[in-house]
Amino acid sequence: MSTTTSANAPSDLMDVCAVDEIEDGAYKLTRYAGTPVAVFRNAGKVFAIDNRCPHMGFPLCKGQVHEGIVVCPWHHWKFDLATGGCFTVSEYDVTSYNVVERDGRLLIGPPAPDREQRMFDRYEDELREGLKAADAFQLAKAVTRYLQAGGDAQRLVRFAAETAFGLQAGGPGGSWAGLTSLANAAHMSRALDGETRVLGMVQAMREMSRVISGAAPRRPVRPLEPLEKNDPERLRHLLLYFADKRTTVGVERCLATLVAMDLPPETVAHWAFEAIAQHLYPSGGHPHDFLYRCFDLLDQIGWNFAPTALGTLAATIAGADWAEQSEPWSPYVDRLFDIRRRLTDGALKPGPGGADTNALGHRLAEADRLEVLDTLEQALQDGASAEDLSRALNIGWMMRLARFALVNETDWAQVFHGVIAADSIDQAIRRFGPSPALIACVFDSAVALALTQSLNLPMPRLPDPAKPGDLPVDDPDALLAMMADCLELRQPDRAGACVAHYVLKGHSPKALISAMIAAMLREDGDFHTFQTMRATLNQFEALESDPQRYLTLVGLARMFAAQRMRRSVLMSTRFALKLSKGEYLAGGDDDE
Repeated sequence: MSTTTSANAPSDLMDVCAVDEIEDGAYKLTRYAGTPVAVFRNAGKVFAIDNRCPHMGFPLCKGQVHEGIVVCPWHHWKFDLATGGCFTVSEYDVTSYNVVERDGRLLIGPPAPDREQRMFDRYEDELREGLKAADAFQLAKAVTRYLQAGGDAQRLVRFAAETAFGLQAGGPGGSWAGLTSLANAAHMSRALDGETRVLGMVQAMREMSRVISGAAPRRPVRPLEPLEKNDPERLRHLLLYFADKRTTVGVERCLATLVAMDLPPETVAHWAFEAIAQHLYPSGGHPHDFLYRCFDLLDQIGWNFAPTALGTLAATIAGADWAEQSEPWSPYVDRLFDIRRRLTDGALKPGPGGADTNALGHRLAEADRLEVLDTLEQALQDGASAEDLSRALNIGWMMRLARFALVNETDWAQVFHGVIAADSIDQAIRRFGPSPALIACVFDSAVALALTQSLNLPMPRLPDPAKPGDLPVDDPDALLAMMADCLELRQPDRAGACVAHYVLKGHSPKALISAMIAAMLREDGDFHTFQTMRATLNQFEALESDPQRYLTLVGLARMFAAQRMRRSVLMSTRFALKLSKGEYLAGGDDDE
């Protein structure tokens, strides 16, 4: 902003130097509220702008000034000295400061009063461009600036989700390959604070950029109107019909209409799960997960997005592969469809509960492949509830993850899929209540568990609660530090041992979970890793009274320590945080 007389209160202004100290064509460096500021004199006028180029943080004072424009010498971005506006990339402006001449002194003060709203709008524009470009550093800068300026993280999640809802993403999972990661990373970030929380949100946005970048616009369908002419039961029937006939638009229109009719969310959820469960374990459990995570995301962004959010699942529901068409499932197909019929007509139904879920879970993980369905049926006949079956199923999958044999490293995805789907089924049963469709999903997942037994061969040795070895079991901070080192050094078994003995010694679970999430967010995660993190943490919480709950986190630690990942998001976030603190990435010196 050019030299002016200002009504700013004296406390808002900071003395820089004498008016005649800066010659025409020269500049002086200072800091305002911790931010490096370059004060230029050009053509007789004085201007003050943030000295850091928003591209890579290079000091603008080192650039050439011509016609009131400063050119960054690193990548040649151009900025207006009067307003801070960028002439090279739209909306990537720098902050300009108010300049006042008073009693022969130059003073600088805060920007215009409406700067805060303009700033948040600018950061959202930067975020939108970063999502489209899939640029990790661009995303990191936008998220960091927004959060450190006091922006609401939930608003960021809502913004990214709404952007994705308007696009037709390709690839496996479509938009929900990113939206589930968004929901999970945002949820897990609540357990963090400071810079680690910022990193979690950057990871979430990076996952969204995978599906937004290059996606075509999407036109959502309208509900069937007038709404009063719709019969909910008929729509339920049509939803099943269109899912079976793989008619995406039909599924989407039925879901949009059910939501528009203001039916309870649990009713919509049950009918959508029913559409999924009329076939066996579609697409390896992804539809189960996407559907539950949709409701999870709606909790964070608001139910008003439900028609569009559920509509984006139509392709997943209608386009899924069915396990009954897969050769490994052929011995189970007739039995599983018979179980569905008996669950629907009430011949097979859950009891009051009280089963030994730990013992049942171990049987499911270890039973002969053709015995798993007998095991579950017998449990129902003995009075097990749907919650009991689901909890036992998840224990079985957690055992599969904890005992994954590392020689099978190319088969991690099989375990990821099972763990994620089983947790989603469990969360749905506990949130919406049991139904024949959800219990049928438990039976399907148990078959998938049986078909992955070989992934535990050769059987790895799990941590022995009675043999801590050289672990500092009585020092929780030392154990957490050692766990982080093991994850860093790729030592799966020792990382698992640190986690096991931390839990068994009764140290703070909250501190452990925060430390694990923080350590894992350092890596460039993907859809499966975020999903598996959330699922195992869900089950660790749910198994609070189970003596072997530690195995849920043992599996998670071993999985992460065994993976080979990159850290581009971590580095981008670190650079963005440096900029947010008023630091330079290269070449800056406020004392020159």
